[in-house]
Amino acid sequence: MPQILTQPFGGLLALHADVIEGWAFDPSNPQQRLAIEIYLNDIFVALVRADQEQANDAPGDGFHGFVYQIYSGWMDQVQKISARIANHGPWLSGTITLPLNTQSEQRNPPTSQVHYAGGLFIGGWIFDPMMPTQVLTIVAREGEKTLASALADQPHRSLVYAPSCAHGFALTLPWSIADGQVHEIHIETQDGQALIGSPINVCFTPKVLSALIAEHSTESLTDNPLLLKVAEHYERMLPGACGFELYPQWLTHFEQLAPLQVTPGVVAVLLIEPEHIANGNVNRSVLKERSLASIAAQRLPKNQIRVLDPASSELLSCLAKECAQITLLVPLVQGDTLAPHALDTLLQELNATHAPWGYSDCDQLSAIGERTNPWFKPVWDPTLFESIDLVSSGCAITQK
Repeated sequence: MPQILTQPFGGLLALHADVIEGWAFDPSNPQQRLAIEIYLNDIFVALVRADQEQANDAPGDGFHGFVYQIYSGWMDQVQKISARIANHGPWLSGTITLPLNTQSEQRNPPTSQVHYAGGLFIGGWIFDPMMPTQVLTIVAREGEKTLASALADQPHRSLVYAPSCAHGFALTLPWSIADGQVHEIHIETQDGQALIGSPINVCFTPKVLSALIAEHSTESLTDNPLLLKVAEHYERMLPGACGFELYPQWLTHFEQLAPLQVTPGVVAVLLIEPEHIANGNVNRSVLKERSLASIAAQRLPKNQIRVLDPASSELLSCLAKECAQITLLVPLVQGDTLAPHALDTLLQELNATHAPWGYSDCDQLSAIGERTNPWFKPVWDPTLFESIDLVSSGCAITQK
């Protein structure tokens, strides 16, 4: 039988110039952030807390890591670096040994690390202690094909105590990699030097978890509420595995519209004149026509849609609840557009939940008409609502 660890454990991962990186975890108390004693040549020199993001797949919630910068004047005399859980706890694995005089050795190549946590993101850092201001270009390739590249010029937690911590990088692999197949990805500098941790094997599918379960299981998700809750949580988190630059591809793949359902009621769209026009060459009439065109393209039947002017008496009567035939009021700034399924979806959801109002995600159209710059709004949070604007775009108010 496999051994079940119940005592605190961890390890030293690496020495980056004069910065030690490691982690420690107590399986009997996963929420605790352990205190770590640092020893140089078996002499206690510092106490640090393991409460930073981990750089590996160690157990826990991902925040049981620690770093410690050794005083530069000590480095020439350090032969051994070790650590243990404070108060006579167990020693961490991965004791680091050093030569007596590191300056007499030949110059080593830059130190580096590649981190992969799933999806289409690859992160890491590369740092040359002899050239602390040097910024390198990092390349991801499969075979001879270059998939992505980025400058290693972003701050990274592992180098927080180094002379310059801005040597981290983040690579987003192309959408074509999300095909469910295994891809061996090499991470290296522009001149072909492999980073520590490279290559990595990537296997990622854009299908949502519920679809995967449906393909390989005869059990209905409705028969397993816990499985359904896990699937829904995963599906909400999935965009984070793709990157905003892949938003158009993600949207095309996932926005599979549900069939139009017959929902009684009338939706009134309130066209609001914009306070400022970003493009001075576009007049207000053009903006209004753009919004009207998107309203005309709604799949909700035309007899269930009404367009209101802010200055009309009809609006005042609706606000006074004298207009009983209006079910839903949707403010829309002239120039903004609605997706073809926007009004019927809002009407259906608010009618089913009996909520007094609601809001939806928004995005923008690029110069070539491609949807970009998504604004994924959070779930309802009364405290957050006081500091974040949720109603300027994509808001709907019921007549209750």
